[in-house]
Amino acid sequence: MNAFQEVAAHCEAKWGRLSAPVDPEETRIRMRAQSALSGGELGQCPPLDIRQARDVLAWYAPQY
Repeated sequence: MNAFQEVAAHCEAKWGRLSAPVDPEETRIRMRAQSALSGGELGQCPPLDIRQARDVLAWYAPQY
C-alpha cells in the first residue's frame, strides 16, 4: 500500500444528512409569487408552498 492510500484510509469523510433535491422551476414560481405579493405597502411575504404560489400567479396577471 502506498502512502496516499494509508492517509486516505484514515481520513474518510463522514457525510451528514443531505438536503432534499431542489427543483429550480419550483423555486422560480415561488419567487415570482412572493414578489407579486410583496411591496412597499405590504412588506415581506411569508413563505408559500408550491400550491399557494401557483394560485397567486393565476390571480396576478400583470398588464405589461
